[in-house]
Amino acid sequence: MTEATKLFPRYLMKIDGKRKFLSLGEAAVAYDSGLVRVSFGRYVLHEDFTVVPMSEKDKRRISDAADEYSANK
Repeated sequence: MTEATKLFPRYLMKIDGKRKFLSLGEAAVAYDSGLVRVSFGRYVLHEDFTVVPMSEKDKRRISDAADEYSANK
């Protein structure tokens, strides 16, 4: 796995009113934080720089990763 592969896809997340593209791990930690308001954005950025709408599958992937992160704290 290349370094670039670890960074993609990037998920657009809205964190405390600010939008940022985050890796799966970063998105999961943010979603789990509970310290600030976090919601899903509308897009996913891929390694070839294409941007596609965020699907329900993408949202579940982030939510599942957040649950796993929370269980392992």
